[in-house]
Amino acid sequence: MVVANFAALPFPDASFNIVFSRVGVIAPHHQERADELFRVCRPGGRTWLIN
Repeated sequence: MVVANFAALPFPDASFNIVFSRVGVIAPHHQERADELFRVCRPGGRTWLIN
């Protein structure tokens, strides 16, 4: 398990096939936080946000 700041994930671009957030993007600057999730997801990968 990795504990990290949601605003700047400590993973290279396109690191994961699947990125999942169980609490959605509940934070200031929603778009920047969502962009960070998409940044670490590989092209063609899946990103899920659930509230």
